[in-house]
Amino acid sequence: MRIEQQVSGLDFLNRPTNRPMIDLSYGGQQGYMPQLAGIDGDVTFDEWISNAAYVQNQTIPIVLRTPEFFNLLDPVLGKRLRKYYIDLFTVHPMTIQGIDATVTLETDEHNIGAGGQFQEEFVKATRGRGTPTFEFQEKLGKPVNRFLDFLIRYCVMDPDTQSALLGTVPEIRKNFKGNLATPDYNTGTILFVELDSLNINVIDAFLYTNFAPKTAGEVTAKKDLTASKELKRYSVECTGICETNDSVRDYAQSIVDNMTIFTKNPDTAPIFVNHTDAMQTLSDSDNAGFNREAISNVPKANQ
Repeated sequence: MRIEQQVSGLDFLNRPTNRPMIDLSYGGQQGYMPQLAGIDGDVTFDEWISNAAYVQNQTIPIVLRTPEFFNLLDPVLGKRLRKYYIDLFTVHPMTIQGIDATVTLETDEHNIGAGGQFQEEFVKATRGRGTPTFEFQEKLGKPVNRFLDFLIRYCVMDPDTQSALLGTVPEIRKNFKGNLATPDYNTGTILFVELDSLNINVIDAFLYTNFAPKTAGEVTAKKDLTASKELKRYSVECTGICETNDSVRDYAQSIVDNMTIFTKNPDTAPIFVNHTDAMQTLSDSDNAGFNREAISNVPKANQ
């Protein structure tokens, strides 16, 4: 059994958070000898469970805001672009690297005596500057490169004109006159979340704004008749200003609490086969092999 204190953690400065963690007052197993059981008053408890290690889970990207330029286009096109943008950065990346919020202290030092010892003084605290980097597997027709190219050339800057090509679109010229192209018009905001093993509690969260791709992916061509064809993957580094603290983690928890995807069970989810199409295929080949038996015994829809 375990006691409540083992997983309550330390409520630092009574901050309004509700993220359980192991209490380091229990469970240390790297001392004189292992101590699997502990005693709290008259209660004997399993102290070894407080030695449970942290296993880092996959990061979940959640797009919170897309470039404002999309809202100035035709509503149907703008909606499609927003969905393209959200899906590209959330469900298409093969990997996401470069998220960093490591806190580090810088020091300066002065000598103590002549024996070669120094006393260090703290002069600055910094947090790691993350550079979110996405790896994409290109799809048939090169939609990843085409869309990233659109984001860069039309929303930020075209190599030939050195200006955003959305300025050539009539709706933009009409709706944007007298306005300023501030960064929110060509960048987005994305939240990276790490959840516990049950996808319930937020472990870490990183909020990046001023988020935009810095490349559309490598575009090259070659010929080598002795080589195999190959898949195309892009490594896309992105800009971003990162914020991470308890407020961000609490905000991420409020979003996760309202996401229904984490309640879906693959054992009860619909299968990909369409019942009507399957019946037609079975009917067309009911005299072939096992299909003769299948067509007479297959359950009807919703049975």
